[in-house]
Amino acid sequence: MYHRSIAVLASATLALVAGGCAHNPNKGYDEVLMPLQTGSTLHRRVLVPADHEKKPTKKKKPAPAASPKPGPEAEPSATPAPEEESTPPPDRFR
Repeated sequence: MYHRSIAVLASATLALVAGGCAHNPNKGYDEVLMPLQTGSTLHRRVLVPADHEKKPTKKKKPAPAASPKPGPEAEPSATPAPEEESTPPPDRFR
């Protein structure tokens, strides 16, 4: 009698385990294999929604031609601007 109950328990356990493997909790998702990264051997898998479509890329709208805005007129200052000193070009690179 003991052997029969052990056999029933073992077969019930195998049936539950096999049913759990067949059940796919990600029914609404597709598995996508990502490309390998440089020097890597890892295969990355990602779940994406099954109805997912690639989003179209948005094109930038050309900016409207901006009319040049008149800037404030330069007022002469009381002190003159310092002149830049010119250096002679080097003969050689050191």
